[in-house]
Amino acid sequence: MIDVRRREPRNVGIVLFTDSGVHAKFRGEEAGTIDGRRVRDLGSLENYRAWVRRWRRDAAKNDPVRMVSATPHQNYFLEFGGARLLGNAGLNPETFVAELFRELVDESPAPDMAEKAEIVERTFERLHISNKITKAPRITIERDGVRDQLAFDYEYRNGIYALMKQVTVTRDAWDPIHAAAYSFEQARLEDRDCKLISLVTFSPASTADSKESVNILRRHASVVDFTDEIRAERELGTALALSV
Repeated sequence: MIDVRRREPRNVGIVLFTDSGVHAKFRGEEAGTIDGRRVRDLGSLENYRAWVRRWRRDAAKNDPVRMVSATPHQNYFLEFGGARLLGNAGLNPETFVAELFRELVDESPAPDMAEKAEIVERTFERLHISNKITKAPRITIERDGVRDQLAFDYEYRNGIYALMKQVTVTRDAWDPIHAAAYSFEQARLEDRDCKLISLVTFSPASTADSKESVNILRRHASVVDFTDEIRAERELGTALALSV
């Protein structure tokens, strides 16, 4: 599936073709139905259900070449992932599909941005700074004669000037982390006195490598970990030089 917000592919399922038949597993599936609560981040539930029905219907024809080439320009598409000899090691197709699914598919929904914002803004309230916060600020920069805008999630002004950006660390967090680091780096060039703060949330699917990549943010900004709201309140208060 193409993640329409980040414009990059995300795995939502596995289809395995074997001599004994076709085996498949898709995100949100349980007892033959799709649990909409587990795929809220995929957009239209009915659209996703329709695609899963189509994949299972087409897979039953046992024609992998046709399935892979049928929908190359759709939001949902199938991509050839290689071939493997299962051998006689006792690894049956269903077990193999389950292993591939755990390895390649992020079963946990992407964090809901509105829910994340609500958590952050509750922290602002507890710190008594809500009236000093501006949402969705943008700053204009110019590099080599080209004007651009940097988007942040929050701006704070009260004796000091701070820009804050939310970052969710998932299994594939390279792009959002580096994009945020770039924004912080460029904002620093515009105003060396500005405090830069990354509001970080770790998804259940984040890996050791993706967590390690947060160190890239630390080169340019203070990192506040919102996994624990109480600790986040303390860290954010410290970053903003508040008495907490």
